[in-house]
Amino acid sequence: MEKSSCIVLAVLMVVFFNAADVDAQVFNCLGKNDGNYPDPVDTCSGFFYMCSNGNPYYFACALKGTVFSVALDRCEYCNIVSPCNANPNALRCPNGGPTCPTVIPPGYGCVCDATSCSLVLLPTTAVPRPTCPPYDPNIYTCTCGATSCQLNLIPTTTPARPTCPAYDPNVYTCTCGVSSCQLNLIPTTTTARPTCPPYDSNIYTCTCGVSSCQLNLIPTTTTARPTCPPYDPNVYTCTCGSTSCQLNLIPTTTTARPTCPPYDPNVYTCTCGATSCQLNLIPTTTTARPTCPPYDPNVYTCTCGATSCSLTLIPTTTTARPTCQPFDPNVYTCVCGSTSCSLQLIPTTPRPGGVTAPCVGRTLRPTPGPITLSCQNLPDGNYEDPYDPCSGGFYMCTNGNPKYFECALQNTVFDKYQNRCDYCSVVTQCGGTIG
Repeated sequence: MEKSSCIVLAVLMVVFFNAADVDAQVFNCLGKNDGNYPDPVDTCSGFFYMCSNGNPYYFACALKGTVFSVALDRCEYCNIVSPCNANPNALRCPNGGPTCPTVIPPGYGCVCDATSCSLVLLPTTAVPRPTCPPYDPNIYTCTCGATSCQLNLIPTTTPARPTCPAYDPNVYTCTCGVSSCQLNLIPTTTTARPTCPPYDSNIYTCTCGVSSCQLNLIPTTTTARPTCPPYDPNVYTCTCGSTSCQLNLIPTTTTARPTCPPYDPNVYTCTCGATSCQLNLIPTTTTARPTCPPYDPNVYTCTCGATSCSLTLIPTTTTARPTCQPFDPNVYTCVCGSTSCSLQLIPTTPRPGGVTAPCVGRTLRPTPGPITLSCQNLPDGNYEDPYDPCSGGFYMCTNGNPKYFECALQNTVFDKYQNRCDYCSVVTQCGGTIG
């Protein structure tokens, strides 16, 4: 051995004898734990045994003057190994050799050569050791190196492994067990997390990312999904459950909401948007709808129910209303607009001054009566007088407005089939014959 110092922790045991050479009567590993054991024949001989899986192996300390220390579980100079240092006749233990101090401070070791011993600071590991993350030992093993630890899949595990759902690694970590994976919020993230809107867990699942959450339809659900009715997204939001959808008023909208006019719910439904409401005819209603009579929209409004329509005077109109002239209620009715009133012939009353019979031989034109035709729902065009088609007068409808005209020649009437005035003798509806 050279004079240079050598830390005793590094003394190597290099001489090895095969287990077959060990005398089982001298030493055996039966009932012993794996580890190193002194030579039972001479504990200061410089030899020792190693038990591994019940088999004994025989070793010799590599350096001259060293023996196996049970307390230190290594070879050391015999002058510091008790009780060998008390036996001057111990094998390979030089009598009167250098000895280590009785008390060795923590963190120090003793280094001896042939002539002296000294204390040296033991090396310590300054960097923290990597540790395994939480894991399922039924699925993984963990192996750590100098800077990191690695999870290794146990190859004999045959069931399918659970996998992490799609997630944002800046916000979450994912830990998987035997049957499922768990997303864990990273505690150092300070931004507000997006949250799922109210939803039906029987129909949807919800997955959230960094800035928003997504509802995903469960693929095994076979029932028809409810859908939102038409609505204005500037005014409402729509939330659907398993059987129906609900319109919710956006609370930040400050404009006044439009409201439905009075209506008959047996005949109409009402749908409102951002600025107006619309009455929609219920398609299953088969009865004929009542219609408004001709009226002046500058003076009246018209409201219809299931069986009739009613004219209502606009309360903000301040101009004087026209009034009807004296008339016979048995013959006429009177309808007033914004500037004038008009007498209308009661249909079952014969028109005064004329006849409704065929005009054969008639030489005088009947006196035309008040307007008796409504052009509502009629296309533009010419129409006969509905209460006296042979009077020699007719109506022209333009943009829903009726205008009365007279045939220019005496004894001529309006022929609705030819759309012109002609002598009554050739107009079939007035008793005439064609040709």
